[in-house]
Amino acid sequence: MKNIPLPGLGRGQGRGKTMKKEINYTEAFEKLEELLQQIERGDIRIDKLPEIVKQANDLIAICEERLRGIEEKVNEASSAGSKKLK
Repeated sequence: MKNIPLPGLGRGQGRGKTMKKEINYTEAFEKLEELLQQIERGDIRIDKLPEIVKQANDLIAICEERLRGIEEKVNEASSAGSKKLK
């Protein structure tokens, strides 16, 4: 599990706080969308951009990990269903 800094640094939110719980795909994706919106609106100071990019990369990694896990479960369920039909 990764500690993900909370987004919102452009408005003074989340400084120094990290997420302690495991987050799911939807939560990670929503946080990633929020970061992108902040960048697009210009809410993030340029000196904070490397930190924000790291957060985004961490969130992308979480999304990819969750999707791989879902894919494995779908494949297992599909394989189990195919075996029952034989």
